[in-house]
Amino acid sequence: QTTDMREALALILQFRSATLGDVIGARILLEPAIAAAAALRMTKKDLRTLRETVEIMLEDVTDEVTFSVQYNRFHSVLADAVGNSVVAVLVDSLHFVDLGRADGLEFRPQIIARVARAHLEIVEALQTRDATLAAEAMHRHLVGAKTYYAQRFPEAYNSPLRWLDGE
Repeated sequence: QTTDMREALALILQFRSATLGDVIGARILLEPAIAAAAALRMTKKDLRTLRETVEIMLEDVTDEVTFSVQYNRFHSVLADAVGNSVVAVLVDSLHFVDLGRADGLEFRPQIIARVARAHLEIVEALQTRDATLAAEAMHRHLVGAKTYYAQRFPEAYNSPLRWLDGE
């Protein structure tokens, strides 16, 4: 189901010569709207879970594996809060593609801390139930990710995505 969608999207994007920049660009278009919609639907449990992901990230900013897991968890909980299964599966699939391509790229402690702070800013906006504020916070977060990838890893950012062996 979701795994099939992830792999199908990865394959389609590979055949279309999409780049990591394309994936992040799509996320910039979609996820602020998702944050806005979620701001109106978040439960207290959702908000606690989002805050917990930030706390776990900050427990050890040198742990890139935990960072990746909590990063995905954060965005997944946010997409699920919208209450639309298509949105949830699409976001999950885009994150699979994004982090799959980013595999091997380093996330230094100061970057992990910066991402955690951006996630906390999103959580605080969501708690106010202000859709505009939540969308703006998500937009800033993703533009920051785009800038980081483009400047720090320009080859990975601009190269066609590859998952198949021998490609």
